[in-house]
Amino acid sequence: MNSQFSKYAAYFGRDADFTLEARADATPAISVGRFPAVSKGLLCRFLTPVPDRAVYATYGMSSKPMPVPASEKHIYPSAIELIASCKDRYVGERDGTDMVATHLQALAALPFEMDIFFGPMHTAALEERLSRNSEMSAFFFALPDGMKMSRLCSCTPAAQLVLSVMPITTAERSFAVANGAEKLLELFEQNRVPNLLDPFRPSVI
Repeated sequence: MNSQFSKYAAYFGRDADFTLEARADATPAISVGRFPAVSKGLLCRFLTPVPDRAVYATYGMSSKPMPVPASEKHIYPSAIELIASCKDRYVGERDGTDMVATHLQALAALPFEMDIFFGPMHTAALEERLSRNSEMSAFFFALPDGMKMSRLCSCTPAAQLVLSVMPITTAERSFAVANGAEKLLELFEQNRVPNLLDPFRPSVI
């Protein structure tokens, strides 16, 4: 197992079964670990965070602060990592590429490439859909469910916050921009949309 993810492994109660290594010469160097779903036994449910989900987590994003404007630093932490929970692994049939790990790594690098920052209730548009048979074309950042934030942050180089990543449709992002992200979150709650990275869920709009 990649030693970078040993603290994550201790927290999640299982080793990473896949690691996407940092890109060559990338600054910061961001890796992604995938932690598979495990047994749903009673003891496991009590002791293991989200045991029935595959969990992806970045490592290294927090080693460099995002360019948060001085006027907003009292609201948004500048050192974060990203996490995503999934019903299953989404791996390409032809090339074996792990779609979630690839997107999470690219997303984590975006603040440093585009001079932007991410925070809770923010959205980020994609240049194209998540996959050919998916309606998802953007991401929504929230706080992860069923996980202790202080423990998550302690697994990373210097994270002050760990944000969960949900894919959303173009219509959902437009709604959030026009009405506020809180209203989109309300729609998710009304439609019982879980905080998962699900490329194939139907749009709530």
